[in-house]
Amino acid sequence: MTEAAPFEGELELDEQGDESVTYSVFATFGVNTDSAYSEIAAANEAVNSLEQFEGVLEEVRGEGIEVRGIYDLTLGSFADPAVCLWLRGPVADDLQWAYRQLLRVFSRYFSTGPISADLTVELTELEPEVGAWISFVDAFGTTESLAAASGRHAEPNFQPLAVADDEGDDAGEFGDEDAAAVVSLHSRVGVGIDAFTIVAEADEPQWLLGDPSEPFGDSIAVAGTPLTGRWINSSEVFEVLR
Repeated sequence: MTEAAPFEGELELDEQGDESVTYSVFATFGVNTDSAYSEIAAANEAVNSLEQFEGVLEEVRGEGIEVRGIYDLTLGSFADPAVCLWLRGPVADDLQWAYRQLLRVFSRYFSTGPISADLTVELTELEPEVGAWISFVDAFGTTESLAAASGRHAEPNFQPLAVADDEGDDAGEFGDEDAAAVVSLHSRVGVGIDAFTIVAEADEPQWLLGDPSEPFGDSIAVAGTPLTGRWINSSEVFEVLR
């Protein structure tokens, strides 16, 4: 994965909206293993559930909403099974509608409940290629120092591992330049103190190490426990949750 281009300029909305603004929603759903999770699902139940889920995804994408990724958060984030869908789009209302559609499907067909669904504004552009692993965490601070001098945010890319020497491992060594995680900054929508979500994407989980706020200077600090997961396709969702 290569370094993502940072967002330039300030976010300004006119009455018709601004196509430069992209919203993200990290919709997380989980199931309590003390509930119906322990029951073995019938084969036809799995087929029906996935058909409903695929139908909603198709409907959501038809409205111009991007499903950047579906992630299994079970290992490294929750003791109970959980998944996260990363939704993106230029209109907040559409994302709100999409989340309601997903909430109904997950509640009815996957025996799950919502964990979180934060609406954010993307402050850095994303790498077109989606990482195989993701880790996201809450943060607080201010973006004032990020646009100092050049008017640009810090480069959203960090290398959490020491560069290996010439006598280190061959292909896939931790110090490889390509081993860096791509980090993006998202500002929470809502009044009050400045709150953010920092997202790190990488091709391997061992690259998701270190402080993801580092590319943004001292003005933003991590303030929570990260959620980490693996990219999965839609057909794996039922397996994860049931």
